[in-house]
Amino acid sequence: MNFALSILRGLGAYLTASTRYTALGATSGALVALASPWMNISLEFGFLLGACLPLAPVYFYLTHPTVMAKRLATLQQWQKAGLITTAEYRELKRQSLQWYSKRLFGRDGEGVPNPPETSTSPPPPSQSPPQSPALG
Repeated sequence: MNFALSILRGLGAYLTASTRYTALGATSGALVALASPWMNISLEFGFLLGACLPLAPVYFYLTHPTVMAKRLATLQQWQKAGLITTAEYRELKRQSLQWYSKRLFGRDGEGVPNPPETSTSPPPPSQSPPQSPALG
């Protein structure tokens, strides 16, 4: 019994220090491996099957534009609520967009300069574009 508990503690420590994909793959692999005797497959094949099956749906879910928009909105809510600083908000936003870019476009944006932050307010009247002369 102590041996089984030590294995579960080790697995728990491994999963808490893992990425979402690794934790999901290890957990579902272990569950399918436990059920492998009833499915008449080997333990190793059950783990491999369980570890690989959920990755594609989770990948497509996490890279969906709506999920990224929710993530960015959550970060902004945290910043407005004072849970994170403005600097932390900007860094987490940059990391999230970089992660998204790498998954969606196959690159991480390294070496690409960040566009300047734009203001949502209209420019002052002295900076408005010149009016074209009326044709008459």
